[in-house]
Amino acid sequence: MDPDRRPVVRVEVRAKLSVQCQRCLDAMLLAVESSSTLGVVSGPDEAERLPDDLDPLLVGDGRVALRALVEDELLLAVPAAPTHRPEECAVRLDELNAEPEQSSDPDEGAGNPFAALAEWKSDKENQD
Repeated sequence: MDPDRRPVVRVEVRAKLSVQCQRCLDAMLLAVESSSTLGVVSGPDEAERLPDDLDPLLVGDGRVALRALVEDELLLAVPAAPTHRPEECAVRLDELNAEPEQSSDPDEGAGNPFAALAEWKSDKENQD
């Protein structure tokens, strides 16, 4: 019970989850720690009256699914795009962000990017 005599549930999770790094796509272990305090309510009207520091926990039939509480807390703790620390990742950010080396031939790569399409079009017209 909180100081205002409302029933509350405190959920705390600590886990190491196996997730996929969104930079290199390798598996990684992600340590998560999260906690929240939920105010037990029986309907949306009660949920509206909860203070801002409490999230509602809707309990319609008097039962609480503990497994669902833990799963929800774990899902909220995982970042949208988990990644390795830069020094542990197979993809090197400094290599990706490096400027491409300049070619010694000034005409190399300086052509029109649509030149290949123009050649293809002219080849197609010659076949007709």
